[in-house]
Amino acid sequence: MVAWTCEMPLKAQLNEAPIHYFDLQSVVNPAAVGADKWMHLRAEGTLSFAGAQRHPRTFYVAADAPLPLSRQQHGVGLQWMRHQLDLSTQQQVVLQYAYRFPLGKGALAAGAQIGLLTETFDGEKLDPSQPHNPAWPTSKATEHAMTMGVGVCYVQPLWFAGFAVHALNAPTLQLTPAYAVTHKPLYSLVGGYDMRFRNPHLTLKMSALLQATQKKFRADVTARMVYQRDKKQVYGGLTYSPTHAVTALVGGTFHGVVLGYHYEYYTSSSNLREGRHGCFVGYQIEFNVGSQRRGRHQSIRIL
Repeated sequence: MVAWTCEMPLKAQLNEAPIHYFDLQSVVNPAAVGADKWMHLRAEGTLSFAGAQRHPRTFYVAADAPLPLSRQQHGVGLQWMRHQLDLSTQQQVVLQYAYRFPLGKGALAAGAQIGLLTETFDGEKLDPSQPHNPAWPTSKATEHAMTMGVGVCYVQPLWFAGFAVHALNAPTLQLTPAYAVTHKPLYSLVGGYDMRFRNPHLTLKMSALLQATQKKFRADVTARMVYQRDKKQVYGGLTYSPTHAVTALVGGTFHGVVLGYHYEYYTSSSNLREGRHGCFVGYQIEFNVGSQRRGRHQSIRIL
């Protein structure tokens, strides 16, 4: 997860986190990988301003699992991200590791990640009739850089909390002598709580994500009502980001796969088309660390 803007020289802004951050916790915090006995496979795709030309597109794919060592104390993860905005494309591939140990009624984990960040600007598609920054490349330019991050998290049966720093090394990608992209550290604080009811099939899941760079800040607060019976599950909810957006969430478990849809409406816009919509897909496979046997499970746990 990184941040960027389009000025000269470029400095980082706050990048949009996954809408389903509560399920894609390894994207927000490397300490979240391998948190249980499941190998998780998750993906989210989001389109912004779908009615506009060259609309922003963001995709996340994440996988994580416990290592078959020392009673699930170790976890590993692999993550891929792609963000495209107009002529700029940003991609990131990340390897993650976490170590956890029991503490009180839960478990405390510390994690780290290292990845390859790629920035591409397709100057060949510049429209010469339109005004543009003279520092922009006039041909297709690509640059690579290493990125690092760290995080900690604590998980109990009914609540969790975590803190992470991304782009810890503040990488700079110099596409041309006059055009550079700098990624400043991004700080993330995430937490959640499950509220139980007399009806054992209903759970209200509250969660929040706070993200900040040196100059930008965003907060997301989410409430989801989850109905679960046997191996079937449906949910619906809302996310509110002050001064930014309101998001509707709906989804459920279908044949062992969780499918979710979301639509984020920007509160600064009067046009319903000027928002983000997309989907989430999740699946998990049981990873029996003790005997190293794997088996399928018919639903994914929504965190």
